[in-house]
Amino acid sequence: MDVLLLTSVDPFSYQIIPDLGLMYLAGSVRGAGFEVSLKDLRRDKWDYERLARYIHDESPGMVG
Repeated sequence: MDVLLLTSVDPFSYQIIPDLGLMYLAGSVRGAGFEVSLKDLRRDKWDYERLARYIHDESPGMVG
């Protein structure tokens, strides 16, 4: 994986709405020839410890 794009964890938000801006960005980055992974931390209920393990295991070139 070249690029990992994340949504932020917002403990005060109860809506799960896809981040269209992040999806557009992912499409542009893919169009430039990079492998992109999107993780929605709100939807998947990931905490920072799980995220840190994922980043360590997958070793993306860039996280944003």
